[in-house]
Amino acid sequence: MTARATLRLGWQVLYRHLTQVETDNKPFVWQRTYLHTLQALRSSALRAAHTHRVNVANKKWTSTKPQPLNKALDTLIDIDPDGHTPPKLSQTLTTAIEEAIDALDKHAQKT
Repeated sequence: MTARATLRLGWQVLYRHLTQVETDNKPFVWQRTYLHTLQALRSSALRAAHTHRVNVANKKWTSTKPQPLNKALDTLIDIDPDGHTPPKLSQTLTTAIEEAIDALDKHAQKT
């Protein structure tokens, strides 16, 4: 993931939530926006890791080597460079999502 991709995901989620304020009369809750941004980031990182794993498997018996995985993904997921085991979320991202869920729950209890 690059910073540009992360910002793009964040803007997509923010725009969707701001649109729901106008169209569905939903109140804007920044904690929900933050959680949904992290979840979109998680999905995007896992998709990239799965694509890398498929590329490694497809190029295993050819003379070409697969492209290396983006270094920025190392902070989000733990992946086997040989593609033998499925990718796992890093502890950093898992903790951030859990904290965002807790913050949203606390906000829901206040209102």
